[in-house]
Amino acid sequence: MKKMIALTAAVVFALGLTACGNKKELAEKSQSTVFTEEDFCEAQADIKNSLKDIDCVTLNIDYDGDEVSTDEDTLATLNNDLGLRDDERYTDCMVFTVDYRQSYSPLALIKATIRSGNACVDISERKMNLTLARKSDGNWETANVSYSDAG
Repeated sequence: MKKMIALTAAVVFALGLTACGNKKELAEKSQSTVFTEEDFCEAQADIKNSLKDIDCVTLNIDYDGDEVSTDEDTLATLNNDLGLRDDERYTDCMVFTVDYRQSYSPLALIKATIRSGNACVDISERKMNLTLARKSDGNWETANVSYSDAG
């Protein structure tokens, strides 16, 4: 009986260590002179929730910097590509690079298999470039996403 309890405790301990062993920290507010801590918190929460909705795990969020995010060409291209009228145009944008992967949970893997129609679900680390933008009302929303392999 003692051996069974010791074995169970060892297994639980080992599983606990592997569950927290390989996580990266999420980025804190970068060196921005334009956006507030509240902007960064809201943006990171939106990013993590969007990925969680599709059973993905956020590994790292990097702000691409004020130079990229405040570039007039970036904002103009975004508004023009989306075909927004003058009263619908975005006034600010924040550009992020996000590392993520498919969740390892059995339910998430089953759902991903069903979604993709493929029995082999890619669980490798992936990378996306994400532009969050807001209109004059101040609400951040996902305006553009592009995906690529991590590495």
